[in-house]
Amino acid sequence: MRAGFRTANAALALATTVGALAAVMTVTLALLLLSHQVNQMIGILIAVLLAALVYVLCTALGLLAIIGIIAAILVLL
Repeated sequence: MRAGFRTANAALALATTVGALAAVMTVTLALLLLSHQVNQMIGILIAVLLAALVYVLCTALGLLAIIGIIAAILVLL
């Protein structure tokens, strides 16, 4: 029973994270279209999105939060 709640919470966290990051990426990309460094910023935003997804995946798998944070940092390196 507890695993079902964990899975539902992880799915909700993933949906919330992806939705929030998509909104941030949309606004940031709209602002960056005015500058010449769009390609570099798109790469950074993709890396941050991937790091957030790694963290959510680690949390969904039942790992400790610190392990998810370390995994996300390793993705950014």
